[in-house]
Amino acid sequence: MLTPTDRKTFDGCVDGISLIMYRLKGDTAQKWCGQPLWMPNIKLPEGQRYQYVKWD
Repeated sequence: MLTPTDRKTFDGCVDGISLIMYRLKGDTAQKWCGQPLWMPNIKLPEGQRYQYVKWD
């Protein structure tokens, strides 16, 4: 999801967590409801293991 410019900006951030927020227009042509929305992109530190756990 990162643009090439964003990727260059955040490639050096390897030790911490980066949160990049994108504000999308929500175009109806792209099957959105026509309202602006925010989409998060989270970059986690390198060299770590992560798991996703779903709690019921």
